[in-house]
Amino acid sequence: MNKYYYKEKVNQFDNELALAKNDIISRINDCKHFSNLDKKYLIEKVREITISPNLLGWKDLIGGIYGINAYNDHDRFDFYFNKLEQFVEDELGFGRLISAFRNYGALSCLMDSEYVFIEGDIVITDPCYTTNSWCNGFDPYSLPLCRDTIYGDWSCTTYNKEEKEDREIGQFCADAGMVCVDTLDNILVRKPTFLEEYPEWCRTIIPNFKGKVKIEVVCVNKEKDEEQFDIFNYEVRIVGDGCDKKTGKSYNFYTTQTGL
Repeated sequence: MNKYYYKEKVNQFDNELALAKNDIISRINDCKHFSNLDKKYLIEKVREITISPNLLGWKDLIGGIYGINAYNDHDRFDFYFNKLEQFVEDELGFGRLISAFRNYGALSCLMDSEYVFIEGDIVITDPCYTTNSWCNGFDPYSLPLCRDTIYGDWSCTTYNKEEKEDREIGQFCADAGMVCVDTLDNILVRKPTFLEEYPEWCRTIIPNFKGKVKIEVVCVNKEKDEEQFDIFNYEVRIVGDGCDKKTGKSYNFYTTQTGL
């Protein structure tokens, strides 16, 4: 997702948040259970929301306004413990607002990275394969490029764009739900047994690469995403533009998910 598409989505979700707030305010005004003073207080609280609302907090707030802490009143007791959350989420419309905030928060996970310049035999793989210290202080985000896959564990194919047909040049997979790009030299310093432990289907190696590489997040189901935004309509891809520094042969490659 480039910055222009990102800005378009931000504007869309700004509008959704505003509509969700207005809907809640309208529902509060129409609710016969609140006094005018209660309505004014709740509406002010709704207008102040700038981060994702805590449904439990709103349940307690509205429960207090209802005066439903009277444990000797069976109907109130039953409403507070069994029906109040549904009332807040559905009848007052907080479910819609929470969903809008959740979508907004997901946007930061969909931004493309900047290009980084890499030279050498580059490796595309899961960072957990590249170290013996995965659970002992290793920071995968210190690598030239690294992020989660969105999908979780996956398998991917790497293609080089050529004149007649894109040519498969490798595969890779994930066991920690992440993907990274690093040089083989760097990996072998951290894990000398990398090539012996992990076969070709675990990692794509592009030899003698010199050029720029980035992570792109691509919408692979635009029609569905236009109907309802979902982070799983997007796919993480590694994209590179460079050459074989020994032969001058062009490397204009990309990756795409091809399996589970």
